[in-house]
Amino acid sequence: METVRGYLTLFGSLIALIAVGEIPVVHALSDWINENRSWLLPFTLGTAGAGLLAMIWGWTMVAIRYGRPMSDEEAKQFMAQPIAASGKQSFAKGRFKGLARGRKLDQPVEWSFREMKAAWHSGIWWREPDMRRKYLITAGGLLLILGGFSVFLVLMNPPAAKLLMAGTLVYVIARTVLSFRRA
Repeated sequence: METVRGYLTLFGSLIALIAVGEIPVVHALSDWINENRSWLLPFTLGTAGAGLLAMIWGWTMVAIRYGRPMSDEEAKQFMAQPIAASGKQSFAKGRFKGLARGRKLDQPVEWSFREMKAAWHSGIWWREPDMRRKYLITAGGLLLILGGFSVFLVLMNPPAAKLLMAGTLVYVIARTVLSFRRA
């Protein structure tokens, strides 16, 4: 009975979303996005790409600063781990020929919004390279998420789908701002 109730709720939500997608204001916004897709798509892809590059750059700097070189045995063991395919058990192993090298972080590198907020108010974030790296990685992650959802917003054709993506973007932004304010 609980499963039937869940399916009915999902079905009702989809019907409501389609109905709301037929409101003239939503259609007007959808039409505007479709008319300006030629510049919105490169902009959103660029935003997501910039976020990805910022995250990669930040994590690379973390690995260089805090990581230690893996021994040959550790690198070969890491590279020979089973390849996971969509959560299914796989018996295939990745095999590489040649020199195996890598870096390993012994201690996890983590931070909180509270730590970032305190660093912002005290001005330490600008003077301390570690905090700048943390801000770069966090900003890159936010740009990647927002840019990625924006790409789907621009690519979707039905107004109801655009409304769903826009609602998701607003939700992500609101939750991030609220979490940062509460920290």
